[in-house]
Amino acid sequence: MFTPIHRALGIEPGAITHHLIDAAVDRRVEETGDLDWKTALYDSRKPTWQDEVAKDVAAMANSGGGWIVFGVEEDGEANGASKVTPVEWNAAAQQRILRAAYARVGPPVLGLEFFPLDVEEGHVVLLRVPDSRDAPHFARKGDDAFVAPRRNGPHTVFMSDREIERSFRERF
Repeated sequence: MFTPIHRALGIEPGAITHHLIDAAVDRRVEETGDLDWKTALYDSRKPTWQDEVAKDVAAMANSGGGWIVFGVEEDGEANGASKVTPVEWNAAAQQRILRAAYARVGPPVLGLEFFPLDVEEGHVVLLRVPDSRDAPHFARKGDDAFVAPRRNGPHTVFMSDREIERSFRERF
């Protein structure tokens, strides 16, 4: 497998292991358009957590695909990996994220894959969001609004009307 982490470290495609994550932290690998570090899983106790899942998944799918990595803290300066912060991972957590993604992204992004890695005191979980021929994907925001997010380097922004129009032309 080849991830943006492999690319940033300048190493050949290979297994996704905790050593890869440790190397990313040691080298302070920065977020990119196809790599997003998350300190923790989406907090289902927050009322907008599903909107956040939808935004992140749609943004990656609208930008050619990418990887969301849970359990890695980023520094506040360059958005670089700074510390492993293990998360609690189980089938229920995976199902919550999948349900939110499928229910709140339209058209749905198919082919989401999880790669949980055992680390001390928990897991680091990589979520691969594939490139999608069905772009643009819209993320539900609240009960009445939809947005079309995309990645702009290490940040998520919302597509303009022209970008949405161009994306539909490319799709059809």
